[in-house]
Amino acid sequence: HHGKALQKSDENAKHDGVIIDCPISKVDPSKVYQVIIDNSTDDGNFVDLRVPVMGYTIPLIYRKYKTHELRFTNEVYSSTIHEVLAQISEGEYSQLVNFANKMKVDFGEMDVLRDRNSGKIYVVDVNTTPYGPPSGLSKEEQREAVGKLSDSFCESFMK
Repeated sequence: HHGKALQKSDENAKHDGVIIDCPISKVDPSKVYQVIIDNSTDDGNFVDLRVPVMGYTIPLIYRKYKTHELRFTNEVYSSTIHEVLAQISEGEYSQLVNFANKMKVDFGEMDVLRDRNSGKIYVVDVNTTPYGPPSGLSKEEQREAVGKLSDSFCESFMK
């Protein structure tokens, strides 16, 4: 690869991403390297989609808003909860569920970025130890999220 890339720890929950110039002379085996996805917003900030997967369903999607300084961290300045098909298409829904199931994720959360230029989505991380709901939600939104996740758990695993 020639150009900018993201270098981050391969270890879970490090949130230590930095932008580097490629090509690089030596690969660090403790790191992973990704092409930079332009998930910027019109105001110069960034939005990540946090996508919980429960069995074969996606019960909701969070939008996590970040400043330039927070872009590659787990910190946000705001989060919102959304109906799934208001954020992704039915085709993307199927692709995300199939992807999670091929990775043998029964319950997890994916970090998904939508490229501003192409409109395509990219899964940049799969978390098998989800922590949601994310910070930045109101107490009411947190209760709504936990309710939807609980209902989805029952539907997926208790029948």
